[in-house]
Amino acid sequence: MRARGTVLAAVALAAGTASCEATLDEECPPGTTPRLSLCVPDRLAGENCDADRDDFPAAACGGDDCDDADGRVHPRAAEACDGLDNDCDGSTDEGAIGAWYGDGDGDGAGAGVATLACPPPAGLVAVTGDCNDGAPDVLPGATETCDGRDEDCDGFTDEGVAHRFYRDTDDDDFGDPTDFVDACALPAGFASASFDCADADADAHPGQDLFFGEPAASGGFDYDCDGRELSSHDNPAGDCSACTAPGERWLDAVPACGESGTLLQCAWSSGTGCTETRRWPGTRQECR
Repeated sequence: MRARGTVLAAVALAAGTASCEATLDEECPPGTTPRLSLCVPDRLAGENCDADRDDFPAAACGGDDCDDADGRVHPRAAEACDGLDNDCDGSTDEGAIGAWYGDGDGDGAGAGVATLACPPPAGLVAVTGDCNDGAPDVLPGATETCDGRDEDCDGFTDEGVAHRFYRDTDDDDFGDPTDFVDACALPAGFASASFDCADADADAHPGQDLFFGEPAASGGFDYDCDGRELSSHDNPAGDCSACTAPGERWLDAVPACGESGTLLQCAWSSGTGCTETRRWPGTRQECR
């Protein structure tokens, strides 16, 4: 048995007949019948007063069921879009009328002015916000692709799928990290890699392993953009007698980057040890 509203209790009281809560262990007073924990007058307990068995008595019996032939209609029913006054409040389909939108491309999302109706008109949809109702792949929630369009209708184009490219003035395939664009394809004059510390000098870029005697366009000798200047020869020799392997060493103090000194070429053998084979006065210190 479905729950009966408090209306039944009110009807019983209005009829002037004793009403009480009835349990399995209790009996209702004479002239009443237990229905859903209530003692109701016998004349309200019969089938003729609740023909649709929705536990709300018909209006003819003093109840408030406005259609006792339809179990979907009673004071506690939820209003549905069915042309009935489901909740017996005198209005039909209130709260169940929906907003519907034209869907020109058939993608399930519409646009334009809403049509209020119940049931939904043919060809209209409940979802709105389609920013291009002539393209079936453009609608709210669509997957964004890198094509210059706003597929998901969020007001942004190619977000999350575009690539970042950096302006490459010196054409060394490394760009200025502070000057960039987001695009689907590499634009002319840009590079996909950044961190170029001297974008006006093609010799200065990350990964550079060469040494140079002249400063880069940036004014320093950091040709590999690692934040440091490294000398190509950083060991003073005085002479070659103390060396333990062939190589090149400075005769006196190590010159600064770009400065000149005398460079010794040392040879080594197990019989004679390390000896000088050549020296180059005025050699510029190379750095990167």
